Amino acid sequence: MAAWHSAATLDDFKAAKSKYLDLAGKEIALFHIEGTFYATDNFCPHRGGPLFRGHVEPGPSVRCPLHGWAFDIESGKCLNMPQAKISTFPVEIRGEEVFVQI
Repeated sequence: MAAWHSAATLDDFKAAKSKYLDLAGKEIALFHIEGTFYATDNFCPHRGGPLFRGHVEPGPSVRCPLHGWAFDIESGKCLNMPQAKISTFPVEIRGEEVFVQI
């Protein structure tokens, strides 16, 4: 059963747009883009590139820093290879804390 986990504070994103998280044994990339938070798997299924270090682009999407595969951050669909996908996770803001449901 999915549970909500405290992942970060809003202050954590004053200087950063992404963050690596280890929540409940799962490696997550948390993104803050134009006032909205998104959570996805951290690793690209192609070669395991750390998505939290990827380049965030309009859409919003994130491009893997290793080989350039791009993923829609909202749906998890790969924009280069339609058969590839990453998981996405619900995010909630509660006061000054960011929670992710895994």
